[in-house]
Amino acid sequence: MKNSIMIKRMVGLATLCAITFVLQFWIAGILPKLPIGGGTAINLALIPVVVGAILYGPVGGLMVGLFLGAVTLLPGQGAEGFYVNWYMTILAIVLCLAKAGLAGFLSGLAFKLLFKKNYYVAIYATAIVAPIVNTGIFLLLYGVLIYIMTGSAYGPTFAATATAVWIMFLVELSVNILFAPALATLTKILTRNYDLGFVGYLKNYSDENSIDEAVDTEEIVED
Repeated sequence: MKNSIMIKRMVGLATLCAITFVLQFWIAGILPKLPIGGGTAINLALIPVVVGAILYGPVGGLMVGLFLGAVTLLPGQGAEGFYVNWYMTILAIVLCLAKAGLAGFLSGLAFKLLFKKNYYVAIYATAIVAPIVNTGIFLLLYGVLIYIMTGSAYGPTFAATATAVWIMFLVELSVNILFAPALATLTKILTRNYDLGFVGYLKNYSDENSIDEAVDTEEIVED
């Protein structure tokens, strides 16, 4: 039984990772750019990370987030500019993996903590936490990279990138908030109609109204 659940969970997470790859590697280049910050791309790749955090908990969010971080290390995603020597390469890898991985983990933790309070508040909190953590960790570790390269963590190089990053953050935050109602509906549909190894505090509430009623029961099952 436990092996069956693990297999279903692996299938679900693999599907989310595949969607993440498509959104980050291909769709981001197809979508029109916003006329701000020199042409800011609309990035939807954090959405499957949020879905993973909701359906599979903090660990699931972490796994999908780490996959997203790994994708951003591929050629054409911007990280290759730091591959100047072995230690800068390692720091760049840590940066990309840490920002997306922690975004998935902490957004999953937010949903888990708020789920029993209010389902919709939990959904919105999860959608908001992901871009905040993703951007915050990036700026923190990017400052370390710039300091190693230039001797100044907050010089002109950092300022120029930080401006673009903040614009991207606002775009990602807006996209996640706009998609939050759809995420709430998607979660209900998936938990009602499919068995893909979802976390215990979701899988016990698989009918249309039961998620909303979860706050009124003590039958939450933890993994």
